[in-house]
Amino acid sequence: MARHAKVRYAVFEFLKTFKEENDGISPTYAEIARHFGWSSETTAWWHVDRLDREHLVYLDTERRITLPGGEYIPPD
Repeated sequence: MARHAKVRYAVFEFLKTFKEENDGISPTYAEIARHFGWSSETTAWWHVDRLDREHLVYLDTERRITLPGGEYIPPD
């Protein structure tokens, strides 16, 4: 697996975990960058954009990140 693919997989796993722990709220690019220790939000955007191009996540017009196959369960 190429280096960038491993990083994208880690980003995907972070997105999944973050959304599970935050009632489906997507992390910001700043939060993604901070989690991985990147100095640039652009790096976070680049990896999320590649995940979108590979149809592993979907970005809507308001820059929300949606994971396919997810089911929203409202909090009690």
